[in-house]
Amino acid sequence: MDAASPHRRLMLLAPWLALAEARAAEPALRALILDTEPFGYRNAAGEVVGLYVHLMRLLTARAGLAAQVDIAPIARVVHQVNLGTTDVTLLLPFHFGPGVRAIGVALQLELLLLPRQGLVLTRPEDLAGLNVVGFRGTPALGVLPGGIALNLQEVSSARIMVSMVKAGRADVVLGVRETLISGLRAAGLRGDADDGFSPPLSLGHLDVSLWVRPELPVATVEALARGLKGLQQSGEITRLRQHYFGDARLPLTDPPARRR
Repeated sequence: MDAASPHRRLMLLAPWLALAEARAAEPALRALILDTEPFGYRNAAGEVVGLYVHLMRLLTARAGLAAQVDIAPIARVVHQVNLGTTDVTLLLPFHFGPGVRAIGVALQLELLLLPRQGLVLTRPEDLAGLNVVGFRGTPALGVLPGGIALNLQEVSSARIMVSMVKAGRADVVLGVRETLISGLRAAGLRGDADDGFSPPLSLGHLDVSLWVRPELPVATVEALARGLKGLQQSGEITRLRQHYFGDARLPLTDPPARRR
């Protein structure tokens, strides 16, 4: 090996070293997740955890991007992404402002109707005239057929949602499967006839997309897209859902789960 070889190797590495230094100098990506169990919440130790939080951390790590992940009410999440003061979020379909776009689908969640005992739902139109309780700010109503007159009450907690139906203060819970599971477990319920519920009705699936703020640098957007694709191919998303929800069937076949 000639004496110039180390120098040539340094010359070849120079562009990559410059890129690494530039990345290190960049501010951390600002990620904000809605503060709703099981997607984003603080555990007993005060740590920010949850399915979307965990997913965002895995995704940005695969993208090679430093990220600060926090939680906030859904209205604040949407407002800050629209303003550009938050860079990225994971969320179901939502009416963001101009320039905000989805760059990929991270996972799909099944939308369910969980009715009170004795009430059998066979189609969405059966909701007409019923008292429905759902999560505040939910985009789920967009999948319902037009013309259905809903008496919708929006609340901020999955546990409140299922408890209202059990107590007879609402006829139906409207929410994604994971939200219902979280609420049932928090209330110590299984979601079956013994708990005061009829079998759920599926309304189909909704995409959870990776949304980015207007004018986020192209290189960052491309890195996020690569990170998301790598995460999907690795099977980590499936393992993450299993970690939080097990087999996710209703009624629940397991006892109310510990927070993991």
